[in-house]
Amino acid sequence: MIKYRCPHCRQKLGVPDEYAGHRVRCSKCGERSMVPQKILPVAEPVSNASENVPVASVVKSAVVNPRPDRQQGESGTLSRPSEVSQGQPAPSPMSPSVTTPQDMPELTGEDEFPEVVEEDPNAAVLRQVRTSRTRKLDLKIPSGRKSGIRGRQSADSGPGSSDRSGFSLGGLLPDFLRTPLGFLLAFGLVGGLIWTWVIMARASDSSMNFFAALIPLAGAAGLRLIPGRGVAVGFLAVVLGLVGIGAGKAAMTRWGMIPMLQRQADEEVLENIAVTVNNKNLQLPADKSAKFMLRTPGAMSCVALAYLVHQENADPHEARMLALDLLRTSGGDTGFTEAVSNIGAFDASEETRQIALYERLEGNELYGKVTGLLWTWEDGDAIRMARTYYPVYSRLAYQARLQRQFSSGEDPFEMAFMASLSALDIIWFALGIGGAFVVSTFE
Repeated sequence: MIKYRCPHCRQKLGVPDEYAGHRVRCSKCGERSMVPQKILPVAEPVSNASENVPVASVVKSAVVNPRPDRQQGESGTLSRPSEVSQGQPAPSPMSPSVTTPQDMPELTGEDEFPEVVEEDPNAAVLRQVRTSRTRKLDLKIPSGRKSGIRGRQSADSGPGSSDRSGFSLGGLLPDFLRTPLGFLLAFGLVGGLIWTWVIMARASDSSMNFFAALIPLAGAAGLRLIPGRGVAVGFLAVVLGLVGIGAGKAAMTRWGMIPMLQRQADEEVLENIAVTVNNKNLQLPADKSAKFMLRTPGAMSCVALAYLVHQENADPHEARMLALDLLRTSGGDTGFTEAVSNIGAFDASEETRQIALYERLEGNELYGKVTGLLWTWEDGDAIRMARTYYPVYSRLAYQARLQRQFSSGEDPFEMAFMASLSALDIIWFALGIGGAFVVSTFE
């Protein structure tokens, strides 16, 4: 029995003597290797005729076939060696036996051969090189981090050490500092994002409601500095996200939406009627009739003013002031004529305003043209004009409501807050809260 180690996986193998010089397959790794020659004792010559036989001929006669049959059985055992070809000479009586056994034993890795087998000297050199490289890498890795080479954690590693050898802020801080610093970082990120929300809303003249999803995520990212993960930290992140969304909405309404609404209340609508008329967001719905505007003199007065600016080059600034006076006084639903006829229904301040408006419009040339148009338009012309200039009236009515709110002395916060809401707020709210819980709890 020849005993040696597989040069690929270092598994102990035991091979019958008949396989010396053949290639066999290891039962563990499946790689092929050459079975070493067994050192035979020197045989005494039998007769004088064999003294002159060269050694090469004896060795050649011992080698029957350098490659055995490669077929394997189901259990991974070697099949029989190939038969001796007819072209080769018969084995010499002095050569070792080359008979093929019927049952080839398995090359197993069991420890049934405790003898030390001499290894290839190159394998020992390679093992020594690998050992020296490992020691050099161990010297370069700090003791407080988990080694990525041997897969074990050092005994003095910090609580924030990561499975990777990358930088970890938590690993540099003690536990009693990580909790207060985690709260400070969370509140700092949320506060910074709220002010960013306000600045972006003022710069873009829009509510920028998607910031409601970013604020909870920022707070959860700061809370990750707290040692430990779990549902408690997740609920803490959710509470911080709710507070951050509420504070962000309030700050954006106070310093973002209110100045934006004041600019919208003061903008010139009649200066560029074509843009307002083509605004799809202000168009009268196709299934809604324009006849309701014929019963509201304030609306039809704005339509007539828009027609005069658009078709007869009337002064847009004077027309806008006249339209807002009519709409502010009448509340947008009734015109000047109906408001003056119902003076007794108003209080003293409202009555004074109505009389002042009447005196101001009594000799107004532009309002005289408006009255003339309202009396001369046929029903078909009036409906066509109402549908054409409805976007202008809609924008003027919106500005009149804003100006009444700002001139009343009341806090416009509620109006601005309602103007900042949209249907997408529900989606941003759900994404922000759910994302904060996940970010603060996952490892």
